[in-house]
Amino acid sequence: MSNQRKLPIFVCAFSCEPGRGSEPGVGYSMAEALATLSLQLRHDITLFTRPHTTDAIRRALNESVAGHNLTIHSVKLPLWLVAATKGRGIRIAYIIWQLKAVLAISRLSRKTEGGFVVHHVTFATEALPTFESMLGKRAKIVFGPAGSSQALNVQSSGKLRAFMRNGVRRIIGRINMRDVVLALANNDFAAQSFRRLGSTHTIVEPNIVVPSALAFEALSSRTCEADGYDFICVGQLRDLKRFGMAIDAFSNMQDRSLRMLVVGDGPLRRTLERQAEDAGVGKRIVFAGSVDRAETLSLMASSRVLVHPSRQEGSAWAVGEAQAVCTVPVVVRGSGCEATVRLGGFGIVTDNNVASLRQGMEEALHTQGWPSTRWDGSRLPSLLEEWYEAALSTG
Repeated sequence: MSNQRKLPIFVCAFSCEPGRGSEPGVGYSMAEALATLSLQLRHDITLFTRPHTTDAIRRALNESVAGHNLTIHSVKLPLWLVAATKGRGIRIAYIIWQLKAVLAISRLSRKTEGGFVVHHVTFATEALPTFESMLGKRAKIVFGPAGSSQALNVQSSGKLRAFMRNGVRRIIGRINMRDVVLALANNDFAAQSFRRLGSTHTIVEPNIVVPSALAFEALSSRTCEADGYDFICVGQLRDLKRFGMAIDAFSNMQDRSLRMLVVGDGPLRRTLERQAEDAGVGKRIVFAGSVDRAETLSLMASSRVLVHPSRQEGSAWAVGEAQAVCTVPVVVRGSGCEATVRLGGFGIVTDNNVASLRQGMEEALHTQGWPSTRWDGSRLPSLLEEWYEAALSTG
């Protein structure tokens, strides 16, 4: 930084927990990067999160970033709302928590002079209200990485329902983007959306993190090609992931020696198993259920191709994980996964239909992957500093 005073940085992460995936994993990956950044002693960094994960965060950070100077501030929810975080009320809980976090930042920022950075990390969505704009012009707001593709969702919904949902998203999004000086988008579609909502400075950087040590362990433990699978699907077995489309494409392939592994569980498991049986490929598709992340990466590393026909993604973690262990990903155009394929260096993007997906799967069998390090967490501290410098330069 050009000045001598420590730059105050306030980071909001409603979801933040070590050893977890999805939003909690995103929050913790950023926390670890912030702790590393704090070692430079040029920043006064405070992370705001929820109290039930604070102790676990501190323990994990003390092990991974010894001697860090990151301050962790717990923001409590009213007792009557804590239970809501376990179910459908989590969005309401998030909105109230976000307001309380911003009020806490307001109190702390009064003790500082000059500008300060406020970074909104999780939830990673522009479609729910945030309140950072209440902090005034001194606050340089960084938002994200956030956002997901809505292109295929609009195609699959009724016109009136899609119109109403997108209208609400636009209203909330415009309010959220009003005072953001740097918007970080998970994919190209989110970036386009942020610009339409008023963002003047947008960067595409998916919030995917695949630790190199975890990828190396998976690569070291992978089985020989004869023992692995040709295709693997990874994710929750629900409509959004469209694994039924993957089974349809697989069943139409002429080579009857090919095998597929489905990792994950969910309400559609029995339906997908019946679909595989009815298509005559039940004996060549194995449903493994839910496994932990380390084992998932090991299974990916022992497979040749990741089939990921998801209808909507923010940041496609499964795609980034596949790239980290040499497995070639196949994704569908319009899903939001295209940015991960491009930035990670390899993969196949197909049109949104079974025939094109099948062709992409066949092409991927003859495509060579490599252990991409694009998504290693070591990139984050320098990225954070770049983002905060860019935010401050807005004047």
